[in-house]
Amino acid sequence: MSKIIQCLKILSISKTYLELVKELNISRLELLELIGMINEIEPGLINANELSCIYITREVDWLNNNELDMLFLHNKLPLVPITILDEVNSTNSFALENIAKFTTKSVITTEYQSQGRGRSDKRWISKIATDITVSIVYWFDVNTAFDVLPLVVAVAINRLFKDFKIQTKIKWPNDIYSADGNKIGGILIESKIHNKERCLVIGIGIDNIAILSRNILLFSLLKHVDNVISEFMIFGFSLLRQEWLDNCIHYNKPIKILQNNIVIDTGINTGVNANGALLVSSDNKTIEYHSTNISLAYN
Repeated sequence: MSKIIQCLKILSISKTYLELVKELNISRLELLELIGMINEIEPGLINANELSCIYITREVDWLNNNELDMLFLHNKLPLVPITILDEVNSTNSFALENIAKFTTKSVITTEYQSQGRGRSDKRWISKIATDITVSIVYWFDVNTAFDVLPLVVAVAINRLFKDFKIQTKIKWPNDIYSADGNKIGGILIESKIHNKERCLVIGIGIDNIAILSRNILLFSLLKHVDNVISEFMIFGFSLLRQEWLDNCIHYNKPIKILQNNIVIDTGINTGVNANGALLVSSDNKTIEYHSTNISLAYN
């Protein structure tokens, strides 16, 4: 077990330094270093009182396989294999490195992701046992087009938040924003060919802004992702495209296209095409942009 997670689980009941050293089987110096590391990840998560008892300053909501299975059964949905890791550098990396072990719809999630990756190698920072960081494995025919899937999954996450009465918007190609303009979700989809099949690992990070039960939040996310991918496989992107546009934060607004933080184009976002490319209109012409190496800013 990760020392970070083990320490926090032990501290569900406050402990003295001596008790914690014994239960973690580490030295006092190592304990101080561990507490410092945890408080660097989340300032103030561990504290000590005047009696030198160590405690955690908020309730920790751990993921639980049994509770997740009960949610699937209660909603009359088939169970899916869910791997809950204590700590991992990246759930996507873990899934890709162990891909032969995972069947379609396998789920890999974690209490703490230390080196989460976003698009263009950007870091995704998650709070310990608070947010949701998850990767979902899907196996498809090797010829399956998947370029549009970040937009498809964005629709699923938008539906998820609406279930909990939280107003959100989508930013091309794969970000979710709250009503006050803060990014609260992101998607990273990676592909690998294995045994003549295409494996897609759908990495999702979402901030638990409503402080919902993480097990309920994760279950609801998995349900919506599977539903929207089923819709996509049957009907294609055409039906989902309008839902994406209806919830887009910059549709029909002035935008800037950036590459390496340099503006390379400006115009009005007039939508996305059937392949998920961004449509930018200016000077009576429309240009298509794909997600590789570019980003978008809107007014």
